[in-house]
Amino acid sequence: MLELYQFEECPHSQKVRQQLSDWGIDYILRNVPRDVEKRTQLMNRSGQAKVPTLVDSDRDQILAGDEEKILSYLNAFYKPPEPVKEPPPLPGDATPVEEPSFPEGGTGDQKTADFKGYA
Repeated sequence: MLELYQFEECPHSQKVRQQLSDWGIDYILRNVPRDVEKRTQLMNRSGQAKVPTLVDSDRDQILAGDEEKILSYLNAFYKPPEPVKEPPPLPGDATPVEEPSFPEGGTGDQKTADFKGYA
């Protein structure tokens, strides 16, 4: 499970939150006080007080105070796969359907009238 320790006004935390949201990744948001001295929960969990701090308990990782490292980590382990795109049509796949051919001088209406069914 991912936990993000941050405070709302921090632009570095905002970048990490935005990436997590864009990729639809579930995480626990832990708001910490702006005052570094009051970040006891973050200090107890990670041993430091910098934000943003990402704790990945599934991989036993703590990334602290560097949004670029956090974003690189998310890219390496949590980026969703790109959607599969349809291949472009090959040349010749869009061949027009030929009009049915009729006996010389005949039209489609005559052909239908002459048709007696299958034996």
